[in-house]
Amino acid sequence: MSVKAVAVLTGEKVKGAVFFSQEAPDCPVTVTGKISGLSKGFHGFHVHEYGDNTNGCVSAGGHFNPFNQDHGAPGDQVRHVGDLGNIEAGDDGVAKVHLTDRLLSLTGPLSVVGRSVVIQFSQRVQQLLAVCLIRFWSMQTKMTWEEVDMNLARQLEMQVEELLVE
Repeated sequence: MSVKAVAVLTGEKVKGAVFFSQEAPDCPVTVTGKISGLSKGFHGFHVHEYGDNTNGCVSAGGHFNPFNQDHGAPGDQVRHVGDLGNIEAGDDGVAKVHLTDRLLSLTGPLSVVGRSVVIQFSQRVQQLLAVCLIRFWSMQTKMTWEEVDMNLARQLEMQVEELLVE
């Protein structure tokens, strides 16, 4: 059974959606998406430990690292599960994401669902550009990126309003 998840970036400048798909628990996860509002060049792309984005990287915790490994590149044998390398934005400030990762999972105790996706300014400068929650997703119809972004932003807004009423 295929499992899907999404992380929607709805910041002031950086916007986009990152989709995660896993065909079965023992299969790798495919990560695709498009992120706009970035400066040209490489930007860190990671999954962090917690889904709390109330205070950026501080509340999101460190890279998701359930095996207590050293940092590494996505193809390395030794690395954090959340180390997904870098994404590259072109002159237009848009980065397209397309990778397959053998350590990520969308099910079980090592699932990245409920954790955060973090985009950092560059490979070397650890300035936070965007952080957002990874949520389960079932896309029944084809939508444009803008429709996906607005649809999920409305859902999140309604959930926040519900919490404020309680």
